[in-house]
Amino acid sequence: MAVKLLLTLLISVYVVFSRARLAEGRSFNVSVPENAEVGTEVDGVRHWLAMQKLPCVKTEGDPYGRFLLTNECTLVVANPLDWSVQSEYTIKFHVGRRREVTSVAIQITDVSGYPPVYNETCETPINPTGKNTREYLFKIDVNFEAETDTGDVFVGRKTISMRPNDRTPNSTIFYTENSSCHLEVLLFLTNLTYLVAAEQLWLGKFRNMACRSDISNSDISINLLMGDSIPWYYRPLFPVYINSILKSIFTFPAKSTVRFVCKVPQLGKPVRITPPPNPTRLVHVQSLNIELHPQGCPAGKYGLLCDKNCICKNGARCHGFNGACKCQHGWQGVACDIPKPDIALTTTLSDSRAIYMSSNVTIYCRVYHIDVETLSFRFPNTSEITSEGVNQFNAKVFNAQLHDKGHYTCQARDKGGKVFNATIMLNVNCPPNRKGELCDEVCDCLHGASCDRWTGCACPPGWTGTRCQTQCPEGMYGKGCAKTCGCQNGASCSLDDGRCNCTAGWYGWNCDGACPKSRYGWRCRQVCSCENNATCHHVDGSCACAPPWGGRNCDKPAVTQATSLIEILVPLGSILLVVIVVLIVLYKTGFACSVVKNEGHEAENRLLQLLPHDVIEMETAL
Repeated sequence: MAVKLLLTLLISVYVVFSRARLAEGRSFNVSVPENAEVGTEVDGVRHWLAMQKLPCVKTEGDPYGRFLLTNECTLVVANPLDWSVQSEYTIKFHVGRRREVTSVAIQITDVSGYPPVYNETCETPINPTGKNTREYLFKIDVNFEAETDTGDVFVGRKTISMRPNDRTPNSTIFYTENSSCHLEVLLFLTNLTYLVAAEQLWLGKFRNMACRSDISNSDISINLLMGDSIPWYYRPLFPVYINSILKSIFTFPAKSTVRFVCKVPQLGKPVRITPPPNPTRLVHVQSLNIELHPQGCPAGKYGLLCDKNCICKNGARCHGFNGACKCQHGWQGVACDIPKPDIALTTTLSDSRAIYMSSNVTIYCRVYHIDVETLSFRFPNTSEITSEGVNQFNAKVFNAQLHDKGHYTCQARDKGGKVFNATIMLNVNCPPNRKGELCDEVCDCLHGASCDRWTGCACPPGWTGTRCQTQCPEGMYGKGCAKTCGCQNGASCSLDDGRCNCTAGWYGWNCDGACPKSRYGWRCRQVCSCENNATCHHVDGSCACAPPWGGRNCDKPAVTQATSLIEILVPLGSILLVVIVVLIVLYKTGFACSVVKNEGHEAENRLLQLLPHDVIEMETAL
């Protein structure tokens, strides 16, 4: 009897364990990189599942839907992964009618440089023009002044803000680093004019050019790559017939316009920049300036060409450089689509500087994805209000005064005992045009300056003084008059941005270039009229003649010294003879006697002594 009972027990245990093993089914261990694109199949699982030819149903282990199990039992990435949020998943699903449980342990691997980081120092605006815009992330203004092979000054201006309709795919490739405000642009030269110019630059030993700005850590590096100088890792990116690349690297940590001044190397030979039949050839570039104006991409787009799609969700903002997402409160992950227990404090006005004395302010405490048990709100004076089972609390501050400034704290405790805190600093500022501890002083700032409660007038570039009433001293410009002008040859300096207004005869960014030999005057706009190899003064256009030429324009033969003396003496002798004859006639007619009666013959004798012998003979004959 005991033996039968023991045998029955052993059989029961075997059946239970067999069913357990059957229920557990198979398990897999796989790894997936965090930058795997949506739709990527998880390797190592499909082959076994496909052999079963049975329906599959996912049951647990993936609460935020990072993976999808298809009807064909294929496991694919369904949403962006983020190693920093969750690095391991154990997904279980039923296979077949017997609902055999199969588990897949997925290890998410960290990828260097991923996900992209949202850097606010180079945050670009959102362009409101719509999703079909062809505008670039930046508007680019290029200005240069150069001397041509004909001696003229060529002034070039080009604004680049929209992509042309005929832009060929893959003609431009755009890179950004993980968190830096850094753009790398590869432009493959296909236009014939550009190719000719690139070849002439290359033969003239032009390889690279650097541009600098007044803003720290802002620069542009431009490199010309041709033939064997093109790195091997660039070659798979473009067609084999491409032999010229213009590589530009922009470092741009600013939200507003930045102007770059470029140092152009000497051109080894003239460079044609316009096509025949009347080509323009440059022999020297005196100045080159590039201005970048952030104009942003439409909502949902990013990249230099605004042609890439953002993946940001739940109101997250997409960075124009690299597509990084700036999550709203309560969300996390590379696409801001994973819930995050969070608590946030905000005020009626998002800009705390606009909260003035005597104004009414509402402070909002909001809780996200927390099973709240109690919600507490603490004031700067340590008083506290507590509520139960609510996810939001609003505190009102009426007629705000100086004693209302300070830290306001909101605290949420969930049903598991975990505590979440958020704190905001409320500043009570002076109304416009007021300053001081009690806001009882008047700013009266000039030239559009803003009034700061503690420092007074914040002057715009080019102005200084307690009320911004004084222009920057000569030779200085910019905000706080802290920058030194680099203008030369008597040029005046713009007070706000340091631009140079050149005097007559000079051109270039710093007015350090004299007008070419065929030009003179303001901005070298006047054409010299000197001929016969004469030198034209670059300021006033006066001609320095070369022998044997003379005259104003050096277009007449020059005269010798002897010839010049004769030309001077002959007219003088003729005049003297006429004067003498007139005096003799007057004397003979007696007209002069009425004036000098008493001198009579005495005057006649003196006159005769002064006259030349041939004149006396002529007078005697008369």
